[in-house]
Amino acid sequence: MPFLLDRDGKPEQIFCRYVRSLPSVGVTSPHSWRAYAYDLFRFLRFLQDLPVSKQLTEADKDDIAAYRAARIAEVSPATWNREVAALEGFYSWVVENGYTNTSPFTYRTLGKSTRNVARAKLRTAPVVKYLTYEQWRFFLTVGLENRLPDGRMDPRSRSRHDFRNNLFARLLVSTGLRREEAASLLACEIPTGRSKPQTLWLGTFTTEGNRPRQISLPRRILSAIDVYRKSDRVAAIETANATHSIRASLDVDPVVVDWTKRQVIIADGRTRDWDKLTIDERKRLFTVDAGYDEPLALFIGDGGRQVLPDTWDKVFERAPDRCKRVISTGAWPDCPEMPESVYPHMLRHTFAILALSDMMRHQVSSHKTGSSEDISWRSLYVNPLRRLQHMLGHAHLDFT
Repeated sequence: MPFLLDRDGKPEQIFCRYVRSLPSVGVTSPHSWRAYAYDLFRFLRFLQDLPVSKQLTEADKDDIAAYRAARIAEVSPATWNREVAALEGFYSWVVENGYTNTSPFTYRTLGKSTRNVARAKLRTAPVVKYLTYEQWRFFLTVGLENRLPDGRMDPRSRSRHDFRNNLFARLLVSTGLRREEAASLLACEIPTGRSKPQTLWLGTFTTEGNRPRQISLPRRILSAIDVYRKSDRVAAIETANATHSIRASLDVDPVVVDWTKRQVIIADGRTRDWDKLTIDERKRLFTVDAGYDEPLALFIGDGGRQVLPDTWDKVFERAPDRCKRVISTGAWPDCPEMPESVYPHMLRHTFAILALSDMMRHQVSSHKTGSSEDISWRSLYVNPLRRLQHMLGHAHLDFT
């Protein structure tokens, strides 16, 4: 979990105790712990840079007002409101635990609701960024496959991992997986040689909010994964074994000993159920056989280790630059206007838009051909938005 040291190298006790308490108040995601910690640290740094330095428990209403003015000039209203929510949670906790008597926030009652006056007013709904189908195909072909208008590979930007990167992006668009969920997939979880779509169960500790769910893997994705496993993935593992880059770190890593029973034995001898493994534990899973070490992660990098989520961000950062270079030459006919940046979560949004559109078209066509009783039944039980909520793993329909 995140922690903070003061200028003397000692733990900031209140800060660390609060972060440690987050799981007990429903904040279970490590990404949320990190976000809350950074929001709190940012405010603490602001307090300590004041003419008269203060600690978190010494903040007052004037400090909140000054901090609000400074942050509103730097971030969007939606980002500021998220930071306010994190700070509100902290000050509710410190008051409840007796570290201070009052919260520095001011509240106003409007009708039946109570509003924190530090929050910013949102004039428009948050913009959900996604790619149109034409933008997606252009991004995939030019940005990730590095192809020229005539179909040839661009020699200026070829990479050993073009096929792997292409497969990862197609997986996100086809399933709606989050970046961390897709990066933590294991090769032994994906069925091989299947001619029909397959479902995959995402375990409790690999999903955001610890909400397990099923995803559907299309046949074309399964075929592409089979090709990748037999080609690029094998080559990366063999290269890593030849240079002994994996063996150097296996002394502290867990080793998988029995996949058939869907259990693993961690290095200290403890047995764990397969779907109870966390994302962090999954990236340290290997099989070891006669000096040949194989990571179980599906997507492998140069060192024979799992490709980490941050690395995927860098892959996606480079792809739009390739798209811009091809567009600037004018050689690509009818190329779509591309966004300034494309990131992995945008492909999850793209999946949601395409899936919802497809389900709505199917429901409309069913209404035209069905009886009135069938229509009312479908409206009640086959709600496209509700289905999309389950596909994305959202806790609340409003968020979907």
